[in-house]
Amino acid sequence: MNATLMVLNGAAYCLQAGALIAAGVGAIRLLRVERPLAFLQTLLLAVLLLPILQPWRADSEPAASRPAAAPAVASGAAPVEVPAPPPVDWARWTLWGLAAGMGLRAAWMGMGLWRLRMLRKYAVPLQPGVAVSTGIDGPVTFGFLRPIILVPPPVAAMPEAVRNAILAHERTHVRRRDWLFALWEEVVLCVFWFHPAVWFLVGQIRLTREQVVDAEACRLSDSRATYIDALLAVADARVQPYVAPAPPFLRRRQLAARIRSLVEEAGMSRFRLFTSYSAALLATAVAAVWMTASFPLHGAPQDPHAAPDGIAVSGATLVFSRPPTYPPAARRAGVSGPVQLEVTVAANGEATDARVLSGPQELRRAAIDAVLRWQFAPGPSTAQVTIEFRMPPETDGPRITAIVISDGIPATEAATLRARLELLIGQPLASDVQAEVQRVSPRLTTRLEQKVSDGVRTLTLFVDSPGFRAGQPIPPRIRIGAAVQAANILDKPEAEYPALARQARIQGTVRFDVIIDNTGAVISAQLVNGHPLLVNAALAAVQKYRYRLTQLNGQPVEVVTQVDVNFAL
Repeated sequence: MNATLMVLNGAAYCLQAGALIAAGVGAIRLLRVERPLAFLQTLLLAVLLLPILQPWRADSEPAASRPAAAPAVASGAAPVEVPAPPPVDWARWTLWGLAAGMGLRAAWMGMGLWRLRMLRKYAVPLQPGVAVSTGIDGPVTFGFLRPIILVPPPVAAMPEAVRNAILAHERTHVRRRDWLFALWEEVVLCVFWFHPAVWFLVGQIRLTREQVVDAEACRLSDSRATYIDALLAVADARVQPYVAPAPPFLRRRQLAARIRSLVEEAGMSRFRLFTSYSAALLATAVAAVWMTASFPLHGAPQDPHAAPDGIAVSGATLVFSRPPTYPPAARRAGVSGPVQLEVTVAANGEATDARVLSGPQELRRAAIDAVLRWQFAPGPSTAQVTIEFRMPPETDGPRITAIVISDGIPATEAATLRARLELLIGQPLASDVQAEVQRVSPRLTTRLEQKVSDGVRTLTLFVDSPGFRAGQPIPPRIRIGAAVQAANILDKPEAEYPALARQARIQGTVRFDVIIDNTGAVISAQLVNGHPLLVNAALAAVQKYRYRLTQLNGQPVEVVTQVDVNFAL
């Protein structure tokens, strides 16, 4: 997406957001809903998610991003070369200006956080969770893990009833964790510093939050009149501008609205609340649908002559695509060629169905899986898609042509090995082959044998078990319960607690299905469940466990059991 298209999409999104905010706030005011804090916060979230929730239109490139046509020259006139002034890339400069505004706003927020830290550092404790600071002119609350209420000296010297009313308000903010919401709103304003509708919506959220806290604090204080006196007293004392990212006790421009909310509080029935919120949501949804249809966001236009390599589409406009995964079996067999499909596109641009018209059988499933993840331009249609599967170029390294598993490996391990290693046939030799084999059993080893016969090079992977010889009887294997086998353990090293898991306070149990050979050593440990941050440490410990020999009819046998490794802080 080029800079011009980004600016045009940004302008369309700003219009959408402004209309959505106007419809939501207008409906709430028209219906006279009291303190609609949850609705306003949901409206802000909807504005932020609007680009994700709406379909993007992929059509021809906007006119603003096309090069201007060359001026015509009158016939018979000698062409005169006039150097054209370099065009001003207004779109790129606009983006740089927006980014600069975001940076300045973020710097202001960082300075405010630093100021809060200094205020906390030099404040004088008054009572638990409350301190006096000479650097402020009104009460302020901030902090998440260690919240604190700061009051200026004049507030600390107020009559006890007024001071308790103010502290009841601030403690309600602490209990509601309002500072986190205040920080999030500051981040939103950093991004949308240029959008007056977003500023207006955030201001309404802050005013409504204070009204909600006022109502709760009035119930905790002695009287409504005392609380209103506290508001007026703080309003008279505040003279300095407020520049910290934390909710203050009072913003002067909100004083009248907050007092009116306390004096005129009437309450609303549940039925009226339900119908009012339903009507407001409906009005907001209608505005969102209308604005996204009138001012849609545009995806990067696709040139039909520059389609993705190996993909041809007719009957619909392709907006987003990923190349299909080449099936390993088809790769080994050397199968390639085109696969033609008929794709049904829904109104939202998603591929809902795909039918293969022609193409190699081995490639059809991969083609269908890929097409069903593509995104087309909105509008129901039927597209004809051709995907060209081409064999990847040969690598310099040798390719595995065969895998031989030793006869002495137990049948269970051999079956697991075949399932994991058969995909390596026809693939370049990888350095992690031995690691893949040892995930099945640490006692297994690998060796490679390369031969050239009649100009054909073959590379065979042999998997051996040094503890067994071909033709040697495989020891029997029995299953024993975890509690019983735990009593036979001889050496049980403690698992080292991963530092990252300890920092994240992660605890729990990691469970493995293990195989113990006829010498008492753990030869295989397969994860059953457990937190990913704990698995590696648990596995390292389990692989070092040693058990007493288990005998059946006087002969050592292998044991299958479960092992739990517990991590607790």
